[in-house]
Amino acid sequence: PIADIWTDIDRDTIQSPSTGHTFYQTLPWNRFVDSRYRRSLPFRMGIKRIDYLTVTIDDRTVAILPLLVSTIGKKIEFISWKTAGCNNMTCAHEADDIADTAAKALIKHIATAYRGYRLKLFDMPVGSSLAKALCDTFPDIKVMPRSSFHIPLDNFATYDDYFKSLSSHQRQNLRTLYNHVAKNNTRVELKIFDRDNLPDDSYMRRVWDLYFMRKAIWRNKRQGIVNSIVRRVEIAREMSGEKTESLRALTETRLFAIEVDGNLAAFLLMYLDSHGNAVIPKLAIHPDYQRQSPGNLLLVETLRWCFDNNVRDFDLSRGDEVYKRRFGGVEEQIARYSLPRIG
Repeated sequence: PIADIWTDIDRDTIQSPSTGHTFYQTLPWNRFVDSRYRRSLPFRMGIKRIDYLTVTIDDRTVAILPLLVSTIGKKIEFISWKTAGCNNMTCAHEADDIADTAAKALIKHIATAYRGYRLKLFDMPVGSSLAKALCDTFPDIKVMPRSSFHIPLDNFATYDDYFKSLSSHQRQNLRTLYNHVAKNNTRVELKIFDRDNLPDDSYMRRVWDLYFMRKAIWRNKRQGIVNSIVRRVEIAREMSGEKTESLRALTETRLFAIEVDGNLAAFLLMYLDSHGNAVIPKLAIHPDYQRQSPGNLLLVETLRWCFDNNVRDFDLSRGDEVYKRRFGGVEEQIARYSLPRIG
């Protein structure tokens, strides 16, 4: 029955980061993650489980909160906290008193049912009902604020309207970029992959190799034998991980890639929900192609696609990188909420 209830809530919810609802609160994502967890060894051994907490008011279920429960180490967390983007309870009434009532009921239950457990609920909007109920119930909860950015595309009728809203400096930079590409006869190609048009394994390895190479650069790690081995392990793990599998399993997943003269120069992973909201959990740019600005090319072409496909909100996720503001990103405050022990 929970799937039918979840479908009704998904239908009634107009989701966007600003109201605390993203793709991670929808039934398709949770069903997918649930199936992955249940195949894992910790689940088969009974070390981990998923608890689905529901709140019913006047015989109607109004909220659902999935929690990943670790019995060894005694910890509860969001089931998708390792993915960039907003996490929250699923509720179609975030803007009214029903959400407040539901959140208080959920936190009251957590305070008693999980006494003695560690709590780690990451990347939740600070203004959400669940976040407020957490802080009211647990005065000693540790709150780590973070910035998150999204572009409200439904504020603009067309891509041209959106482009005109950017600063004159940004518009000129993008025009210059495209002129430079044309003048130098640079071959730039956008590739879009989904469940019906999958990249082969060698291409996905290039994608994750680029991502972990950029991650090593961000962390100022030198290219040595040890780090090279670690990167290979990370790539192998990601090849069988939920993000790669989601491209095969979910119609909602997209992989956008920019190739410069046939070489992978930038990519982003997108999850797209039925309300037309997109979240970008992964994005990486190859340092060897900085002159061609493949990141800017990727975002421009992806945003064009978004307007052609009625995407209403483009969630760039956590982090305050400069490019997010330049592309018209609106800042939203999210936070990590943690307790060393409940009770």
